[in-house]
Amino acid sequence: MNKKTLIIIVILVIILGGWLIFRTKAPKVSEAPDPTFAISDEFGGSGPVSTVEDSKKAITVTYTNSGFSPATLTVGVNDTVVFVNNSSEPLWVASDPHPTHTNLPSFDEKAAITKGSTYNYTFTTAGTWTYHNHVGSSHKGTIIVK
Repeated sequence: MNKKTLIIIVILVIILGGWLIFRTKAPKVSEAPDPTFAISDEFGGSGPVSTVEDSKKAITVTYTNSGFSPATLTVGVNDTVVFVNNSSEPLWVASDPHPTHTNLPSFDEKAAITKGSTYNYTFTTAGTWTYHNHVGSSHKGTIIVK
């Protein structure tokens, strides 16, 4: 083997070794989600992060007799928030201000849902969006869309 061939082989081994050492590993779908909020896999039950081809997610906000949980949530553009009514009262999710819902007019359920029902809203505009339960306007929340 001549000197040039040996140098080329050594360089290729170094490049391949560097690539194997420094490449990043893609996260596995089976990894647990961030425990600060629940993420659903198809706008349904909680579970691990489910990525759609453009990285959309569905994040659950639970409504109880005490209000919205979490009360403040940060999501990405095109993420969907699933509001689940776990209270004994009706839930009508709507953007502030009450009663006109003009901050983000499309973010308005336009009707109350009962216990166990859900309302899905996909946030397509970045910003900070405050909202309330139209039938119990003292219960408020904030969605920050980045």
